[in-house]
Amino acid sequence: MVYAVLIAAVFFGALTQGVAGFGAGMVAMALIPLVMDVPDAVAVIAVVCLVVNFSILVQMRSHVTRERAGPMIAGAFIGVPVGLLALKRFDPSVLKITLGIILIGYAVQSLMRPREGAQGISHAWGFIIGIAGGALGGAFNTGGPPAVIYVTLQGWTKDATKATLTAFFCSISTLQMPLYIASDVLTAEHVPYIAAALPTLWMGLWAGTKVYDTIDQEVFRRVVLAMIAVMGVAFLVKELG
Repeated sequence: MVYAVLIAAVFFGALTQGVAGFGAGMVAMALIPLVMDVPDAVAVIAVVCLVVNFSILVQMRSHVTRERAGPMIAGAFIGVPVGLLALKRFDPSVLKITLGIILIGYAVQSLMRPREGAQGISHAWGFIIGIAGGALGGAFNTGGPPAVIYVTLQGWTKDATKATLTAFFCSISTLQMPLYIASDVLTAEHVPYIAAALPTLWMGLWAGTKVYDTIDQEVFRRVVLAMIAVMGVAFLVKELG
């Protein structure tokens, strides 16, 4: 039963990330804790997300630029360790409820408003977003929302959006791994679960990439915004339920 749920969760998580550029961890963590202790689920999904992100980065590497991804990655290198040290002092429930409200409000407002071309905000914000996302990722493994909102405000192409998000998530995953291993969050006991997840991971990623290749820019924008809303609802349901 544990392996069946794990395989299904990883498949749908990888499929989601293949389409939208994010969401693998969110989808998988909605299911795997039903059959596995949360610390074990976090450890397994951390490795899954690492593999998913780097697999997508290989595909999208030609769309990654220093100008777009550099400030976010630099911020992440500050944010992840800061998050592990400092954000644990905050009540995670309050933070996640606030994030949920912000995400839902942003997504609904953006979906109701017609697209008017590239909006664009200063790339200097990328560094700040990188710190915020890295800190949230380091403390609560929820670093995606600030980065996703930032890239949707830029008016980039779907390839640039997905590639930049992937490069940012790769930096967070890379920073997390040694910290998880050093703190015994990730151990040899998790290897069988990870090994079972890898084949279905690549199947889901392949299917998601095929869907991504068929959708146009506006459909992609709406898919991403819908996923932002789902993230917001998931935060609220989990913390208020």
